Amino acid sequence: MNKSMMGQRSALRVLGVPAVTRYDLPVAYVKDGWEVEPGTKAVTATLAFTFPPNTKEIPALEFFLDLFRAGRLPLATENDVRLFVACIAAPLLRDIGRGQLGIFWFIGPPGAGKDFLAEMAAAVWGATSPHPLRGSFDINITNDQETKRSFAAAQGAVYARAKEAGKRLGMVETLIQVAGTSTLTARGMRENERSIPNSFVIVADSAEDLPDRREISRRTVMISVADMDDSISKGAVLDEVKQAAPGLLLNLQRLIESKKPEWYLRQTDTRSRLQIPVALSRLLDAALPEVQGQDLSDIFEAMMEFIATPGAKEEGERERKKAITRGVKESLEMKTLPSYRMSLFIDQMKGIAGYRELFATFGDKARTLTTRIIRESGYAAVRTGKVPYLAVKIGNAEYAVKFTRSSRNFILVPVEDYEKQVLSSGKATSPQPATPTTQANTVDTSAAPQATTRPPSDAQPSDTPTVFSDDELLNTEGPGSAKGGTP
Repeated sequence: MNKSMMGQRSALRVLGVPAVTRYDLPVAYVKDGWEVEPGTKAVTATLAFTFPPNTKEIPALEFFLDLFRAGRLPLATENDVRLFVACIAAPLLRDIGRGQLGIFWFIGPPGAGKDFLAEMAAAVWGATSPHPLRGSFDINITNDQETKRSFAAAQGAVYARAKEAGKRLGMVETLIQVAGTSTLTARGMRENERSIPNSFVIVADSAEDLPDRREISRRTVMISVADMDDSISKGAVLDEVKQAAPGLLLNLQRLIESKKPEWYLRQTDTRSRLQIPVALSRLLDAALPEVQGQDLSDIFEAMMEFIATPGAKEEGERERKKAITRGVKESLEMKTLPSYRMSLFIDQMKGIAGYRELFATFGDKARTLTTRIIRESGYAAVRTGKVPYLAVKIGNAEYAVKFTRSSRNFILVPVEDYEKQVLSSGKATSPQPATPTTQANTVDTSAAPQATTRPPSDAQPSDTPTVFSDDELLNTEGPGSAKGGTP
């Protein structure tokens, strides 16, 4: 009863109180209607936003392209204009694309108009609502509690602002956590924590370049901002956009609803990007750059310098002998090649001049640094068993990188040494088997044995295929017929 008096939807639903969901802003694929929930018999109704009858549809893409060609929009290229229109249109898909709306990041020199464009997108939505409504809110990263409070107070907003995201500590990690998840944790003053749908489009801006991290790059649509002539009034441009806002959103809603909802959630060849930004870029004929991971060359070069030290060589041999004594608990790589503890590598290299700042950037803890390397490189193919190692180029040579012992140790050897000592001696196995791979780096689809006991010593499996000559195949009285047929 206390929860129902506070207005908690779950408690009210149990009591059978009818629930009405009202949309004060346009949203695609939502119509007026009502239904009865089978479990609680509660009546739920939906009141969709309706445009005023006198709203005149204005082609949104042509409208903003005309502003750009007249020099009244501070964007770099026409492709950036199309991406900006996608930023305005993305909230229309907030009902079906929760957690897939992505980050739209404005990048440009100081004073070029990054805030102006971000406020313009929010103003389009604010000018369309029949009630006083703010279109955006600021993400607070002071601490975890303040972040939850900012989400709890964001009711009615469609944009989450990340101002000066490139220079604010912790903002990049917060954006990685928020973008791509379907629900967010919110907590108001004197309230319990609750989960709310992640129906916000994140709008970030910075004078610096986009952080060169794969986890940011694949979630982000980068929009380049250019200086606009000072003789043009930005206030006049903003007023013109606000006046046209209802017609612009009406046109974008009809454009989006020209495709079925499944089309936006079943995009292919996304290159690990979120679904909605990819779909909108294709709908508006805009180009998205390739997803780029962080440059890890400095880390791999530091690894090379570390393994060349006498102490590291002793460490590698000691770890190899330790693996041999453990027997089947260790992988073939650990028993064949020298491995090195990631924690020892960090502790030793941080004491060398010039490396402390490097680890401050990539992570000065073993788990943090290993996770960064795995996320920013193509190591996912190693974990899934598609390839036996991560190939990296250090200088003019190709090296094989492999993490072992739950990523606490790493192996770094030339590719030819790895293939000669590991792959030639048999398949590389680990205590927790992944998808097996052949020497041609193709997935082995044969069923894995289910028995947990070791095979008899006289029945060891062989990786070498049996080769028959023509005479043996044509001889019906040979060994094949005695066993019931030709193998």
